[in-house]
Amino acid sequence: MAMPFDLAVREECCSCIASLLHDDRAGELSLEVVRFVTRLLKTRSYAVEPCVLNVFLSLNIREISPIEEKKIEKATKPDYRAQKLSRRDRRQHKEKQELNKLLENKTLANRQEHRIKINRQIVELIFLNYFRLLKRRLNLRLMPSVCEGLAKFANLINIEYMDDLIACYYDELSSEKTGLNQRAKFHCLITVFSILNRQQVLIHIDPQRFYALFYSLLLPCPSDTDIDLVVKLIQMMLLDRYKQLSKNKLLAFVKRLLTMVLHLQSSKSVSAILVMIKALLTISPLVTEQLYDNEFSGSGIRYLWDLDDPEYCNSQNATLYELILLKKTSDKHVRQQCEEILNGKFQSDTHVLRSCQQNALAYLQTADNNQLPEK
Repeated sequence: MAMPFDLAVREECCSCIASLLHDDRAGELSLEVVRFVTRLLKTRSYAVEPCVLNVFLSLNIREISPIEEKKIEKATKPDYRAQKLSRRDRRQHKEKQELNKLLENKTLANRQEHRIKINRQIVELIFLNYFRLLKRRLNLRLMPSVCEGLAKFANLINIEYMDDLIACYYDELSSEKTGLNQRAKFHCLITVFSILNRQQVLIHIDPQRFYALFYSLLLPCPSDTDIDLVVKLIQMMLLDRYKQLSKNKLLAFVKRLLTMVLHLQSSKSVSAILVMIKALLTISPLVTEQLYDNEFSGSGIRYLWDLDDPEYCNSQNATLYELILLKKTSDKHVRQQCEEILNGKFQSDTHVLRSCQQNALAYLQTADNNQLPEK
């Protein structure tokens, strides 16, 4: 068992390395650190603490922006009349400027190519560790860190590994003996839909099975510390892909999210989820009308709240009684949002869709819940 002093030293070392990776702009230092950590992991057969693998999350992998390149290419036109140069001097000055411009462009291209090469080597080493841990399950304690890392660098994953990764994630999420906690499962779903939303044409995978997994993860209620991931998943899975979803599925998610809200402890988390629910109700007026006016009432078909399949849980029979309960809460912002949903004032506000995720995350980051985030 590690002593408290050893734990403090380990945390301090990992924190220093993480700061080093975050502040590195050139990339060479990051590459050396990643190589060292990879050798350490391999030497110890991945029998390390999660904080060692978490240093990869601080990597600052970026390429030179095209905007910066345009700024470098733009040059002011010299005023030859003010300088009183002869025709020969002007020609020499112009040739010198063109040569300097060519040299700058070549230097910029070399720097950009060098940085891309370094980034590629860093990403290859990171994914080597992640995929080895994911497939061989060498250390189950590191699985949450692996899922979080893959979620962060999902846009850099090579298309050759995407099919295998998605299949591996589905097996891991659907298995009863998984080593993942709830937050790690949310990270898995973020990775999957980051890939699907980026490569919809190249990858032919039915995402519907992942909707059932996400639906099942909403009850029992996730902790307040995981609500930021729930907000991101609502944006990626429901709002960004709402044209591919059926009305019953949207109804089911709205109902389950409201049921989940009743179990949350923090009013900031409740406000964040209500912002996303308003966005979900905005994208489909038919969904809103059906939830408020249940035409199937008394038909004998009941809403199956415990069925973890949003398509077949008879969500068309659900009603939003949770809003009436939330109106009695002590938090004024929660009461205000419930009133807006019940009155339908948000349906004509296009700003709800444009900035719903930003506003929801702003609620979570607010220290004092009496301060509303800017709209």
